[in-house]
Amino acid sequence: SIVLAENETLFLSDSSTLYHRRDVMLALYDGRATGRVFRFHMPTRTSEVIWTGLGFPNGLSLRGNTLRITLSR
Repeated sequence: SIVLAENETLFLSDSSTLYHRRDVMLALYDGRATGRVFRFHMPTRTSEVIWTGLGFPNGLSLRGNTLRITLSR
């Protein structure tokens, strides 16, 4: 998932550090929580990992200043 905030910041989810997105079933069956969420600030082109150890984060939403994440377990 990708979400754009008002301050030109992107939030991106990475479902697994072990499997490619095309191997979604392997990542789900594996059961290890290796997903993460990044924050990318477009004007400075800098990024950082803001959450790790997530169980298949596959949905992000933004309401005001609150970032919400959906996990598939």
